[in-house]
Amino acid sequence: MFFFPTKVKPTFLGQIKSSGGHEGPSGITVSLETESGQATETITQEGGIFYFTDAVKPQAATLSASHSRFSISKAIQIALGPENILAYAPVVTGYQLTGRVEENGLPMAGVSVDLVTQTGDLSDSVITGEDGNFIFNEVPAGIFVVKAFFEKDGAVFSIEPASQNIAVSNNDNNLGSAFRITGLTASGLVQTKSGSGLPDVEIFIDGIKSGKTDDKGEFMLVNVKPGVHEILAQKEDYDFVAVNVDINSNNPNIQAIRNVE
Repeated sequence: MFFFPTKVKPTFLGQIKSSGGHEGPSGITVSLETESGQATETITQEGGIFYFTDAVKPQAATLSASHSRFSISKAIQIALGPENILAYAPVVTGYQLTGRVEENGLPMAGVSVDLVTQTGDLSDSVITGEDGNFIFNEVPAGIFVVKAFFEKDGAVFSIEPASQNIAVSNNDNNLGSAFRITGLTASGLVQTKSGSGLPDVEIFIDGIKSGKTDDKGEFMLVNVKPGVHEILAQKEDYDFVAVNVDINSNNPNIQAIRNVE
């Protein structure tokens, strides 16, 4: 059923719907151009309802719709007749879906974000910009799962939440909360004074034993929270000085640690 102001008598009215749906969004510009050259436009209301109030004589016409963020099907040719309800109109084929990825409250660029259907199929994949934001365009109405992934210089990053579900509908669609980098795999090297790799060195991060060097003197710390951490190496008969390291996405590798006199 169509609703419009009681003091306004529409000449023609119709509805812009989502593809496969029964209603559409408000705010869509709908344009009508007749074969005689008369042009008029209006804006959809709630549910995608639109109507024209300009006097238009029955004739052939072109009906089109546009929106800055929604994808809409092509203009259609219609025949304006004595009935004032338009049986056909363009449809919304896709919407925008937006979100954000952060690290310590700051925008995180270069993160891969996947849009997955309920059946597990990959629908689209994008990369976050310098502002940490990402945008999926032309997303049809429906339920999707959004996942974020990030790797750099061999470091694997932990991201929370692991995924977010969203029902894309007849509106602006933004994920309720940002994805956050909560941890990463940091790597480092412990050397002797001469620069040789030193094996079997225990590695402490903020006072907690978290790893041990291998035969090459290399070590790896798993799921380290981004931020400044105290790194201390310990091995019998060797002396090391604790170092403070800012471990983050731009600095996942710890500078070589050498024993002192």
